[in-house]
Amino acid sequence: MDDKTLLERAARAAGIYYWLEDDVLLTHGDDGPGFFRQWNPLTDSGQALELAVALEMDIGQMVTEGCVTVTALAFDSDVAARDVPWGADPTAATRRAIVLVAADLAN
Repeated sequence: MDDKTLLERAARAAGIYYWLEDDVLLTHGDDGPGFFRQWNPLTDSGQALELAVALEMDIGQMVTEGCVTVTALAFDSDVAARDVPWGADPTAATRRAIVLVAADLAN
């Protein structure tokens, strides 16, 4: 699944209203009507945290395994979980795990 589809599914799971403009997801901004912002929790840690909080995710760092594990309870009482290796950027891995779990919740 490409990043655009991943972001669309994550937004849908969180109930975030968005639209696409030149393959960029946009949402209403915090500055009032008529303002918008790019929505990309894959690159914005604040947006990833907001997504994790909105969907009540659990985030665990596993130092011995070198990965981040994100879990959330799905609407049908199943558990959505993803493990993403840290690689060179643990913060990016955490953001990606959050977005992957959110996209899984959109099913």
